[in-house]
Amino acid sequence: MDTVSILLPAHNEGTHIYANIEKVRNTACSLLEAEWKGRIASCNIIVVDDGSTDTTAEEITRAEKDFPNVIALVIDRNMGKGAALREAFKQSTGSLVFFIDADLDIGPEHMADLYEGLARSSVDGVLG
Repeated sequence: MDTVSILLPAHNEGTHIYANIEKVRNTACSLLEAEWKGRIASCNIIVVDDGSTDTTAEEITRAEKDFPNVIALVIDRNMGKGAALREAFKQSTGSLVFFIDADLDIGPEHMADLYEGLARSSVDGVLG
């Protein structure tokens, strides 16, 4: 069975990051686990604060305490999205890894379609 890691790089998203983590958790993880019961064993969310100067670090730490499948990582200074994703990948345990921008420009409800694309073909990745 597959495990899923969802990576959320964040920078200065303090005002809405907690709600967005909750939305990803409730939408993506629940959807993947429900629709593909027997194929998805677990889902975790790795949120990386990339040197924010607002309350992002505090909010992702609060989410980590409130939700057992959330991992919070804090980078002390802004290193860019690529560095944040590399740090998240180091912590990921999923056999499948998704990433969503923390502002949810592309919503987590689209992950099921991406997963279906992976499951139906022999490709190593999909982009949506």
